Amino acid sequence: MGCNSCKYLKTNDKKEGTCGACYYCSKCKKYVLGNNICDDYSYDYGKTTMEKDEIYRDGVKYSSDKTEVGTYVFILIILIILGLIFNVFTF
Repeated sequence: MGCNSCKYLKTNDKKEGTCGACYYCSKCKKYVLGNNICDDYSYDYGKTTMEKDEIYRDGVKYSSDKTEVGTYVFILIILIILGLIFNVFTF
Protein backbone atom coordinates (compact mmCIF):
# COMPACT_ATOMS: atom_id res chain seq x y z
CA MET A 1 0.00 0.00 0.00
CA GLY A 2 1.39 3.35 -1.04
CA CYS A 3 0.30 6.92 -1.45
CA ASN A 4 -1.41 5.89 -4.69
CA SER A 5 -4.25 4.38 -2.65
CA CYS A 6 -4.40 6.99 0.14
CA LYS A 7 -7.47 9.18 0.62
CA TYR A 8 -5.35 12.27 1.36
CA LEU A 9 -3.75 12.22 -2.11
CA LYS A 10 -5.50 14.76 -4.35
CA THR A 11 -5.56 13.31 -7.86
CA ASN A 12 -6.86 16.52 -9.42
CA ASP A 13 -3.89 18.53 -8.06
CA LYS A 14 -0.85 17.10 -9.78
CA LYS A 15 2.47 18.61 -10.81
CA GLU A 16 3.82 17.31 -14.11
CA GLY A 17 7.53 16.63 -14.46
CA THR A 18 9.53 15.97 -17.61
CA CYS A 19 8.12 12.47 -17.27
CA GLY A 20 5.68 11.23 -14.66
CA ALA A 21 3.95 13.38 -12.07
CA CYS A 22 3.67 14.01 -8.34
CA TYR A 23 0.42 14.66 -6.48
CA TYR A 24 -0.57 16.90 -3.59
CA CYS A 25 -1.09 15.29 -0.18
CA SER A 26 -3.58 17.25 1.91
CA LYS A 27 -2.36 15.62 5.14
CA CYS A 28 1.39 16.33 4.66
CA LYS A 29 0.67 19.61 2.80
CA LYS A 30 3.25 18.91 0.07
CA TYR A 31 3.62 17.18 -3.27
CA VAL A 32 4.51 13.50 -2.97
CA LEU A 33 5.17 10.63 -5.34
CA GLY A 34 2.49 8.01 -5.75
CA ASN A 35 4.84 5.17 -4.82
CA ASN A 36 5.71 6.57 -1.35
CA ILE A 37 4.07 5.71 1.96
CA CYS A 38 3.92 7.63 5.23
CA ASP A 39 2.61 7.25 8.79
CA ASP A 40 -0.57 9.23 8.02
CA TYR A 41 -1.71 6.70 5.39
CA SER A 42 -5.45 6.04 5.15
CA TYR A 43 -6.89 3.70 2.51
CA ASP A 44 -9.22 5.27 -0.08
CA TYR A 45 -12.00 2.89 -1.12
CA GLY A 46 -13.23 5.29 -3.82
CA LYS A 47 -10.27 5.02 -6.20
CA THR A 48 -10.32 2.41 -8.93
CA THR A 49 -7.43 0.05 -9.51
CA MET A 50 -6.66 1.80 -12.80
CA GLU A 51 -6.36 5.18 -11.01
CA LYS A 52 -4.07 3.69 -8.37
CA ASP A 53 -1.88 2.04 -11.00
CA GLU A 54 -1.59 5.28 -13.00
CA ILE A 55 -0.62 7.27 -9.89
CA TYR A 56 1.95 4.63 -8.94
CA ARG A 57 3.50 4.61 -12.45
CA ASP A 58 3.60 8.43 -12.45
CA GLY A 59 5.52 8.32 -9.16
CA VAL A 60 8.02 5.74 -10.41
CA LYS A 61 8.69 7.63 -13.65
CA TYR A 62 8.74 11.14 -12.11
CA SER A 63 11.66 13.35 -13.03
CA SER A 64 11.80 17.13 -12.91
CA ASP A 65 15.22 17.46 -14.56
CA LYS A 66 14.89 19.99 -17.38
CA THR A 67 18.57 19.91 -18.37
CA GLU A 68 19.11 19.12 -22.03
CA VAL A 69 21.11 16.08 -23.12
CA GLY A 70 23.61 18.30 -24.94
CA THR A 71 24.67 19.83 -21.63
CA TYR A 72 25.58 16.43 -20.22
CA VAL A 73 27.50 15.53 -23.40
CA PHE A 74 29.45 18.79 -23.16
CA ILE A 75 30.36 18.14 -19.51
CA LEU A 76 31.44 14.59 -20.38
CA ILE A 77 33.72 15.85 -23.16
CA ILE A 78 35.29 18.44 -20.83
CA LEU A 79 35.91 15.76 -18.17
CA ILE A 80 37.54 13.46 -20.72
CA ILE A 81 39.82 16.27 -21.95
CA LEU A 82 40.78 17.19 -18.38
CA GLY A 83 41.42 13.52 -17.60
CA LEU A 84 43.75 13.22 -20.58
CA ILE A 85 45.57 16.43 -19.64
CA PHE A 86 46.16 15.32 -16.04
CA ASN A 87 46.94 11.69 -17.03
CA VAL A 88 44.07 10.24 -15.03
CA PHE A 89 43.50 7.55 -17.63
CA THR A 90 46.26 4.94 -17.91
CA PHE A 91 46.47 3.24 -21.26
